[in-house]
Amino acid sequence: MRQNLIQILSHDIKEPLLSAQILTEKIKLDISSPRDLATQINNQLSLTKSILKNMIALIQEEKPETLTHPDVVRILNSIVEKLFVKINEKKLKVVVDETIKIESQLKISAAVLESLLTNLIINAIKYSFLNGEINISFDKKSIYIQDNGTGVSKEVLSDIGNVALESKEGTHGERGTGLGLYLINQMLKDTNISFAFINMPVGVSVEISIN
Repeated sequence: MRQNLIQILSHDIKEPLLSAQILTEKIKLDISSPRDLATQINNQLSLTKSILKNMIALIQEEKPETLTHPDVVRILNSIVEKLFVKINEKKLKVVVDETIKIESQLKISAAVLESLLTNLIINAIKYSFLNGEINISFDKKSIYIQDNGTGVSKEVLSDIGNVALESKEGTHGERGTGLGLYLINQMLKDTNISFAFINMPVGVSVEISIN
């Protein structure tokens, strides 16, 4: 199980590093304010540092962690802030329901929870169109991440997370390995958390259930 999470976190590290690379290219082309770019690069390095911190904590962890009343809003806002470069590239609006409150215990480590939410938000960004919107809401014991992007074909809907699917290109040609959600789903087997993709009239909604 520990090896799976280390694979996930290693996979996650690629995102902020790629974003930092994009920002340095903008510096070369002199198309943005140096101060703004420095702030954004710092955010990407902070995200990388956070992922590495989670990896070290996992290696040192002796027993599965249980989170009591985790501040999910803070975690979500932190993820959105660190993914600013990707969000801004597509001029997306990301709305986090500030009333999200988890009353029950989560049988999941902070590292796995953050990686789950990060991967699902990155997935929503990847398949969103320019000027789209991503809404993150809460209902009883479920968190929903909904976009108005391309949606998911019926043929692969039930396979997401259950098999290592070949990743479809994003709306801006973004590529991926398709391993992220599969590896995370393997980690969730020992927790009280599960997720499922639901096609909407426009886009897709991911339901994260607390069992």
